[in-house]
Amino acid sequence: MQSQLAQLGVTVQIRQVPDIQDAVEQPTGWQASVRGNGFISFGGDYITPLVNYLRTGGPSNVTGVSDPALDALVDQVAVELDAAARDDLLRRIQQQVADHGYLAYLGMRRPAVVAGPGWRAYPVPISNLWVDAGTAPAS
Repeated sequence: MQSQLAQLGVTVQIRQVPDIQDAVEQPTGWQASVRGNGFISFGGDYITPLVNYLRTGGPSNVTGVSDPALDALVDQVAVELDAAARDDLLRRIQQQVADHGYLAYLGMRRPAVVAGPGWRAYPVPISNLWVDAGTAPAS
């Protein structure tokens, strides 16, 4: 990420911190943080993350996003029952977030796995995406 942003003229200084949660809750000396998180929970709830991370005063809105237009869209999608209208609201929310640079997405490719034919087309459960050959119990 550092080298990709450098090509765009953005300097990234990486600093390790003992506790990322503590660091982002005390927003001094940083402008961005990279944290493992997902906007879709295991249950598929996208409203709670929108409220928590992007709505004015949200409990996890550590960057201080305060956008009345975005708040209105979040409030609307939270009560919208029509699937097509909800999808439209979510697209508008995504556009508002992108236009103002409130969040950025960093993706991770699924690691390759070598297995026998019996495992072909096995869908890896999302909870296991972080498990790899180096995963071991903490000592």
